Amino acid sequence: MRNFIIFAVIFFIVLFFFVGEQLIEISYNLSGARNETNESLYYTNVGITSPSVTYRFTDKESCGNYETKRVIWAFEVIENETDHIVTFEETNSSADITIYCYITAPSSQLGYITQGEATMGNYGERVHNAVINFYNTGQNRYSAGCKDYPDTEIHEILHVFGFGHSADTMSIMNWEHIVCRIDRFKIDPDIVEELKKIYNQ
Repeated sequence: MRNFIIFAVIFFIVLFFFVGEQLIEISYNLSGARNETNESLYYTNVGITSPSVTYRFTDKESCGNYETKRVIWAFEVIENETDHIVTFEETNSSADITIYCYITAPSSQLGYITQGEATMGNYGERVHNAVINFYNTGQNRYSAGCKDYPDTEIHEILHVFGFGHSADTMSIMNWEHIVCRIDRFKIDPDIVEELKKIYNQ
């Protein structure tokens, strides 16, 4: 009888540690979070989920409700088109992308209106310490770009990822916005694939 009790105790101790370890590991795998109390756990989601790109508005009042919504919409479009491999998160502190809005625009080349400017990021690298300026904002109404798609906002956001201008009139990175066509309401496939590659490492 004594041997049976010792065997049962050892069995339950082994079972407890084995099952407990498996439950911790399953919980970790589903959440993608690191459990600081158990250093033996490993990152199963590395290469699948990257930290969100953070952004902040310096002054939403200067942006106005309309432009603020268009910028957030642009972030959502990029998230959706990259299958949420690239994600964005608003913050009130130091951010990867800082957004400034100005009611007036700087002097532009004759025949053109500057709607936005962005610091050019390094192609193939993740975004850090980037700045985007949007102009002619502040009114809660349409100012520029396509009314049914945040093309100007996406264009400027993609600059901070290192994508330059394109001569292709079908590209979101074309520097002229003459006609808003439904067939242009998408991000270039090669840009989408490059973003996925950068943020899926």
